[in-house]
Amino acid sequence: MTINKNIKEIRMNKIFSDVSDSEIDSLINPNNLLNINEGDVIYQTSDDTNELYLLLRGSVKIKFPSHNYISNKIFNDFFGEKELFDNTRRNSSAVAINNCLLYVVKKKDLESFFAKSPAIKKNFESFGELKIPEIHINSSTQFDIANSIKPRSFIASVTHKENFPESKKESENKNVNDMKMEMISQFIKEEIHTEELVPINAADASIEEIEKNNLHFALLDNSEIKGESIVAIKEKKKEVPEPDNKTEHTNFQSLYERISVIHTQLTLYDTTDSIIKTFQDLTSSEAGEIYRINEIACEMRKFVNDNEKIKEIQYKSSDGLTGTCALQRKVLNFENPGEDSRFIEKIDQPGNAGLKKIVYLPLINEQEEILAVLQLARKNQNYSDEEIKQLKLITKQAAIAIERSKKHEQLIEKEKQHANDHIAKFLTENILIPIYIINRYASLLSSGEFSQKVKSIISLLEKQANLFWDIIQSTFDYNKIDFELSFEKVSINSYLDGIIELLSEYCDSRNVNLFKKTCDDAKVNIDPGKLFMAIYQIIKNGCDVTKANGKLFISTDKNESYLQINVRDSGKGIPEEGKDQIFTNGYSESKGRNKLGLAITKKIIDLHGGQITFSSEINEGTTFTIHIPIITDTE
Repeated sequence: MTINKNIKEIRMNKIFSDVSDSEIDSLINPNNLLNINEGDVIYQTSDDTNELYLLLRGSVKIKFPSHNYISNKIFNDFFGEKELFDNTRRNSSAVAINNCLLYVVKKKDLESFFAKSPAIKKNFESFGELKIPEIHINSSTQFDIANSIKPRSFIASVTHKENFPESKKESENKNVNDMKMEMISQFIKEEIHTEELVPINAADASIEEIEKNNLHFALLDNSEIKGESIVAIKEKKKEVPEPDNKTEHTNFQSLYERISVIHTQLTLYDTTDSIIKTFQDLTSSEAGEIYRINEIACEMRKFVNDNEKIKEIQYKSSDGLTGTCALQRKVLNFENPGEDSRFIEKIDQPGNAGLKKIVYLPLINEQEEILAVLQLARKNQNYSDEEIKQLKLITKQAAIAIERSKKHEQLIEKEKQHANDHIAKFLTENILIPIYIINRYASLLSSGEFSQKVKSIISLLEKQANLFWDIIQSTFDYNKIDFELSFEKVSINSYLDGIIELLSEYCDSRNVNLFKKTCDDAKVNIDPGKLFMAIYQIIKNGCDVTKANGKLFISTDKNESYLQINVRDSGKGIPEEGKDQIFTNGYSESKGRNKLGLAITKKIIDLHGGQITFSSEINEGTTFTIHIPIITDTE
């Protein structure tokens, strides 16, 4: 099983993009896997260059001292390619940032890979860092196009054009286009980061006017790009026929306005919805979808609007072509993705199945973290390279908008928690006093000479007063991030005997009969007060949906590992459409299953290392089952 998993991880590496699984399997040798511990040096400067490393898990820091350049590699990347390409000894070092799993490709094997599969050689050259930019520290706040880190397209066409032969005219056109793309991208980036929108007349400016008026960037005098001065590039630029100014103004203004709309949204749902609509509009797409990626949890989620109720659907972050896009961090453009073996329709098909032209775009933030994958689909026309190039200009802004919305929601949640703490403090200080007085007088009465019946009532009064306090405390603890339990080892039957009186009294007050049946005793590690609150909330919900003179049943069962506490009511059952929301704090049936109670119950059981499940039949009732780990004699 482990070997199969490793092979799958190898297949997903960028070096094997667009290479069939059967072809990959014929090339790889599982014996070439290498485990590296955190902090280990994989290679250092002056070492012999004999291997290419495929990073399957973990992350690695690559440092080029001569260029003052550092590159962080994550799973799905490969490294060690620069010196192999240049045929030199190592002029860089590689250190494991955390525990890593590598696949080692010997130099002679790599040459064999290239011979057998041109796609591997293409990926090596496309995804590899074969040209290392010079990094200069510039204290100016202006955009320095000469000294900034450039995208590969810019490096290839300007910095090292001698390695890519092309005609003079093609070279000039490429230089100008890449320069413009870089300028627009940087201008957008600076605009968004100022947090204030510039007047629309600034957005109306052409590339030349922006350059002239120094809107957020300037081409610095006497700067050079590997021997080519900025002046020389400007001279080449003059030789290229200028595009229609009106069209350029309109396109730039339109692009700017669309990005502004995305950044005006506050909630995560509204932001993702705005991004989808914006990109659909830009490409005349008929459908779109966004999956938010959580690399740490290895999951991806999307919002679903179900009858005005916003829900989330979750999948593994490696599933389908969407997961492949997230892992490879590159655009996937398909004429008919259904023909790909990795295609999973419920994940990878935005809109109806008739929309065959689909593109998957990774949304990556400024820290090079992937936040989401955007899907776009249409029926008749493939997505062109020019469309994708334009979309790439604003994908980073879309990622930034998602990131900001997440932070905004976290801030709102913190404010709610802060307000919740103030309310809790107020109630604690004001309700604690009368509760304390009730307990004190009940305690005084319990020492008096009364009949057994009266003493029983006094004891029950004390317990109910304490229960009232537990309800208040658990309600406020629910929203606390640091919600903690005070564990005790108890025998479950003795514990249930102790709380059943309170539960029975409550059921009697609701005109519902409670029945109890227990199995053999077992020891469990619980917070007695919090577990009672969890069971009480289930009992209360059972009473809410049970008719007068109805019945509730509480019973226990166990296996080798878990104790089960079952609570069955004779209510009307839970409708199918409500089952997936039963433990959310917004759930409510028309007759009133508690909106918050079952959410509190689930959180308490989760904190016990347990699980709560339920089964329900319409007009037959509902059974909730709590699973709590059993303590063995050796524990």
